[in-house]
Amino acid sequence: MRISRFLYFGVLIGLFILPFLPLGISTSMLFPFITGKNFAFRIIVEIIAALWVVLAFWNKDYRFKKSLVFFLIWGLIIVASLATILGVDPYNSFWSNFERMDGLITLLHLAVLFTILISVFKEEKIWRKYLYTTLLANLLVVFYGLGQLMGLAQIHQGGVRLDASLGNAAYLASYCVFHIFFAAYLIFHEKNLGLKSFLVFSIVINTFVLYFTATRGAILGFLGGIILACILLVVKNHRHHKFRKIAFSILVGVAVLLIIFGIFKDSAFIQSSPVLSRFSSISMTETTTQSRFLIWQMAWQGFRERPILGWGPGNFSYVFGKYYNPLMWRQEPWFDRAHNVIFDWMVSTGALGLLMYLLIFAVSIFYLLKNIYQSNKDSFEEVSLNKKNKRVKEKGDGTSSAVLLGLLAAYFFQNLFVFDNLISYLLFFIVLAYIHFLYTSTRVNAGKEENTNRKLIKTDKTKTSNSIWTTLIISGLFLSLFLYKFNFKPIGASQDIIKALNFSHNPVISLEYYKKVFAAETFANQEAGEQLLGKTLTILQDKIISGELKNHYLNLAMTEWDKNLLTHKNNPRAHFYYGTFLSKIGKHDEALVHLAHAKEFSPKKQMIRFELATLYFKLNRADMAMLELEEAFNLEPNYPEARKMYALGAIIVGENNLALEIIKPIKDNPDYFLDDRFIYYYTQAGEKKEVDYLLEKRIGYYIDNITNNPKNFENYLKLAEAQISLGQNNEGKKNLEMMIELVPEEQKALKTKAQNLLETI
Repeated sequence: MRISRFLYFGVLIGLFILPFLPLGISTSMLFPFITGKNFAFRIIVEIIAALWVVLAFWNKDYRFKKSLVFFLIWGLIIVASLATILGVDPYNSFWSNFERMDGLITLLHLAVLFTILISVFKEEKIWRKYLYTTLLANLLVVFYGLGQLMGLAQIHQGGVRLDASLGNAAYLASYCVFHIFFAAYLIFHEKNLGLKSFLVFSIVINTFVLYFTATRGAILGFLGGIILACILLVVKNHRHHKFRKIAFSILVGVAVLLIIFGIFKDSAFIQSSPVLSRFSSISMTETTTQSRFLIWQMAWQGFRERPILGWGPGNFSYVFGKYYNPLMWRQEPWFDRAHNVIFDWMVSTGALGLLMYLLIFAVSIFYLLKNIYQSNKDSFEEVSLNKKNKRVKEKGDGTSSAVLLGLLAAYFFQNLFVFDNLISYLLFFIVLAYIHFLYTSTRVNAGKEENTNRKLIKTDKTKTSNSIWTTLIISGLFLSLFLYKFNFKPIGASQDIIKALNFSHNPVISLEYYKKVFAAETFANQEAGEQLLGKTLTILQDKIISGELKNHYLNLAMTEWDKNLLTHKNNPRAHFYYGTFLSKIGKHDEALVHLAHAKEFSPKKQMIRFELATLYFKLNRADMAMLELEEAFNLEPNYPEARKMYALGAIIVGENNLALEIIKPIKDNPDYFLDDRFIYYYTQAGEKKEVDYLLEKRIGYYIDNITNNPKNFENYLKLAEAQISLGQNNEGKKNLEMMIELVPEEQKALKTKAQNLLETI
């Protein structure tokens, strides 16, 4: 009896801690808004799983009931496991990385959590307590967001979009959407006026914070979910006339707001709003919209290549590299997600995984619709006065099921434009577990209702004391192994990377921490390797550091990157980073091998060709360099950097007419005449006329800027530099003297630069 109580309450404590994970920020590890939450989640799930296994062995009432949702979730895990094993990078598919912390390991933990929830939470009252708990934790998170809005806390992404303790506005938006629907769901069951007021407050404050995340996908999904839920309440709810009226009023209100927004979307009020202007700018020509379509096209090509089981979880970067569209130059260089749940599952687990994922939604929707249908079929007059039967009817109440349908719709719609993170996954699996509970409890209670808590102290008499202790010991051993391998080792490695970075001023100590990270042999090695490359370049350029220490850094970096590329051998990004590093330290032949691999795995990525061209110039193979630059330019002539790189190459090889022809479309563009590379290479080529043209354009540009913004003193300095370079020393001197007189004391560094330049005239 004591063991059973200990195990049961241990599981409960762990489950009730999980809703507070969004508050965690781990500054001692890389990606503090991601890593700490994920490791805490894994540790808690592993501990309660170990307790639950013994509890279920001890007491059969804590074993799960089956449903199609249960089989589909574990079916998805099986497909994801096969996709991992047969994918292009099994290691990455299983472990993921610190920035994302997903992969198969996270899916496994989520499936285990789902199984524990449906095994332990078998009464409506404990589910309601759980939802209230997550709403309580949610208030702490949204208050953090309000603090950011009022300037009391920093917005971590910069700008004006709230991100609270989640560190990402899109993540916070999804989190708010879930809790708005949770609160709305509970309202239908709550009779206590105080708690109802709390729920209304939760809806209002979450909606307010959701608005200021300015996350378009989540907000549109939220509106769509509300519309769907209200339509169901109006059309299908024949019992609660008050709720029908409220739902109809909400539908009318949303419709009016959308009409007003459509009419006035170009007004000064909307355009001046950081939030509303994001919605008014939605169009097919918008850069973000265009990039989404380009990424989805790449994902489709990747799916066609591996249609059955895909490329493996977390391996979208391979598809992005292989099918890279040169029009993506406006976006970040390396995408690891398709930013669409359909394409992400298609790429990661193929058609089988996508089918499993969609069926989870379809079956959940079917269960909820069945609940609504059954609720309408039965009238209040048929409800027995028997308390037990009355509770069963409440479980099948279609009114609240309409809210859950709205939540599923909102969640699915927003994921057409973003991707899941741990917290959204956690909330989604909680919802799935609750839907499973609604289905199985209604089905069971159609026959005979069970009360799990009353049977807490009962045990399976066939289990002996020895077998119980044997199960405890075995479970404890597995728990220790999982905690160490899955959590403690990578946590330590992540902390050691931070220490290595913090000790940058002491390269000896920093090196020891890097060695410690690599010795642990965790998925932290890839992140540590990238950090080490940058650190090694700095060390090699430092004239004070001894040659012996430089060799230690260089040997460690090369050894670990050779290992890294054995694990991720077809990764264009890895080959590009390592090849660029080798090129910079003079190992040109080795660099050529890796950059050639990067080009092989991502043939249309211009930046790889830029680096290859730079290397070919170092190897005195100008013909190959120009070929790479010409091909990069032809891939997308509207890419300014490709145009400039091609022109710079032409200047280097003495083809100045070709350079001028290439530059002609952007000759009056600041992006050209403010680029110092053209000053340098034209000077090297003895093209004084072109140098003078660039300097004159700069002078005119900075004079106009000073006229429009006289308090930007950086422009005075740059104007003087251009004037001095053109031989206009007197004009440059006057501008510097004026600047020194005007610059306020708090900008001492800028004033010092001006004084130093003045002394050189």
